[in-house]
Amino acid sequence: MDQNVAHFDTDYSLWGIFTRFKWSILGTFCLVVIENLILIAQPYLIGRTVDGLIAGDYSNLKVYICVALAHVCITTTRMGYDDRTYARIRARLSIETVIHQQRAKSSLSETSERTALCDEILGFFERGLFVIVKSFVEIIGAMAMLAYFDWRICLAAFFSMVVSQLIWISTRSRVKALFTQRNNQREKKVQEIESGNHQRIANHFNSIARIKVKLSDYEAFSSGAFELMGVAVFCFSALVANTIDAVTAGMLIACFGYVKSLNNATTRLPNIFHAIVGVSEIAGRLQAMAPRGALLSGYKASTPTSVTSSNEAQ
Repeated sequence: MDQNVAHFDTDYSLWGIFTRFKWSILGTFCLVVIENLILIAQPYLIGRTVDGLIAGDYSNLKVYICVALAHVCITTTRMGYDDRTYARIRARLSIETVIHQQRAKSSLSETSERTALCDEILGFFERGLFVIVKSFVEIIGAMAMLAYFDWRICLAAFFSMVVSQLIWISTRSRVKALFTQRNNQREKKVQEIESGNHQRIANHFNSIARIKVKLSDYEAFSSGAFELMGVAVFCFSALVANTIDAVTAGMLIACFGYVKSLNNATTRLPNIFHAIVGVSEIAGRLQAMAPRGALLSGYKASTPTSVTSSNEAQ
């Protein structure tokens, strides 16, 4: 065998990509967690700062300033690390996707669109992972702090999470079917344009437009429902907070701040759910076009036979 050619497999599943590049992705994951742990502490620190300022004490203000500066430093570091990490991963997977499509004798239209679909999977890791971790930390952190203020507020927040999951379960299968239809149309884009048939071109783009509208409708319905639940939890929290013994202005500000954080995290859930369904459909589509033991030129013969277990430093 030529030493510049090696057999390789590509696992396009979210778990497969994660395990292949686990150390790089875990690095971004840790930075996102630290960044958002600092962020979730801010409503409490702001409340303490307000109470301190009312009493003429500036020590809590100094603590808040230090924490805010730490958050800025971590965020800046994380953004720079993310760009470098996912640019490298994106380049490797795009090259392998082209190789797989060439071996499967896919058309130029299919190859081009599937490379773009591969890029969407990496986009999920780059942006979706950040949103998922941010939302998870906000939800858990906000509920913990609300339980600290009053268990009834935490219980109301938990109930809203249960309703959110029920909405997601009820729409998941239909959303996945719409993503499949959309990606089927996208793969035929170049072919339809090259046909020169205006009716075919119009039908193609009109079909994509209709599918996008339907996906948007599901997302809008979910977002609206989640937003209403957030408003209900906020109103309930306002009523309960006034019954807390020795409540202070700072406590009220912190409590409402965590309710707002919980509401923000909840309203992001439809985007997260739809993104997970979308990239899962794309991963299955690309996996079907990635035969085991494909050949990749430019790799040394010592390259491991499975990409999923290969060293990231290659």
